Amino acid sequence: MKRAGRTLLALVLGMHAALGSASRAQSAATPYDHVHLGVPEPQQAYAWYVERLRGQQAEFPERVAFEPWRLQRPLPVQLLFSRIDGAGSSEGSAIESIGFSLQGQQGTIRDPWGVKIDLVDDPGLRGFHHVRLRVADVERAMKWYERFFGGRRVTLQGDRALRYDNMYLIVSQGAAAPSRGRAIDHVSWGPTDIHGMVAALKAEGQKIVADITGPNRFGHHIAYLEDPGGVYIELVQHNELLAKP
Repeated sequence: MKRAGRTLLALVLGMHAALGSASRAQSAATPYDHVHLGVPEPQQAYAWYVERLRGQQAEFPERVAFEPWRLQRPLPVQLLFSRIDGAGSSEGSAIESIGFSLQGQQGTIRDPWGVKIDLVDDPGLRGFHHVRLRVADVERAMKWYERFFGGRRVTLQGDRALRYDNMYLIVSQGAAAPSRGRAIDHVSWGPTDIHGMVAALKAEGQKIVADITGPNRFGHHIAYLEDPGGVYIELVQHNELLAKP
């Protein structure tokens, strides 16, 4: 009986340890980094987001942030612009929209290049607010992003979402086309160990579109992948942050 009791106690303690490890793994999140838009005239798009959505210069002159830039984590979320002629609207894409929190403003607008923009009034998070994905299976997508990028599950006005340090990833149900080549071309996370993350993705059979390259002209290592629902994703390792305490 004593031996059986000790065995049962060991099993219970082991279960508690496993649950604790799982909880810590879910709470650890890879920092969110940027959104990349496809536009015919990047300078015009930069000016539009600065004027209409209170943007400001970010890491480099051609990028927009919505809070003062600082070289420490969490980095402010940036908008980047690539020259793409004829990019399709973000509506109906796997990356449906981006969102901004501005006092007294709510609703939906569109930029001149086909990006759907959600306006919300959230006092708890001003400026850049969220990315909205469109997926066939919400729970499957939530589990996929939790597994590879972490995040904390929350609900926003009935929408299921994952919270990262300075933004939300909202996951909505619906049929969608792949995001690559659309007005919202891709989203991005900033791992501190890009080689380890890409190795883990490969080990689980995920679709790596472009393997690790770099450092590029900005001093970053980057790689690209696609999630099971067609969301194009960039991984960017900010090497300049690795030396910081």
